Amino acid sequence: GRCFLVFRGSESAFDWLENFHASLKGVAVPGWGELLIHSGYWGAAEGEGGRLVEALEAAAADRPVGNLVLCGGSKGGANALAAAVWLLLRYAGAAAKPFGELSIVVFGAPNILGRGSDEHGSAGALRHLQDALQSNAPSSRSWLFS
Repeated sequence: GRCFLVFRGSESAFDWLENFHASLKGVAVPGWGELLIHSGYWGAAEGEGGRLVEALEAAAADRPVGNLVLCGGSKGGANALAAAVWLLLRYAGAAAKPFGELSIVVFGAPNILGRGSDEHGSAGALRHLQDALQSNAPSSRSWLFS
């Protein structure tokens, strides 16, 4: 089956604190090198990752999750992107994962990724994320609009 995980946009002052925590955190990604990611959104992905895995495993135990769709708008889209990176790292090289394919649908999401140079800036980081998505879930689809 298909499972949708929807991230909401900003609703409170606490959400805006996460939004404004805009320093970049270096995250080592096998095969890519270091990815720079917005520390506020990354912190949220790390903090909620355990609950996300529990929910996915519970859903998969009830009925196999063929396609996991992460989606959101604005802050929710940024959280969906961070969660996608977190999940790809969590299950990189794993023999089994609680979903078959991973799709990411975001609207009006701020840029949260970079590679640390003009040559490998945010567009390059998104292409690397797209490549990792294809590598880890070959039937997945993603599009970059600029």
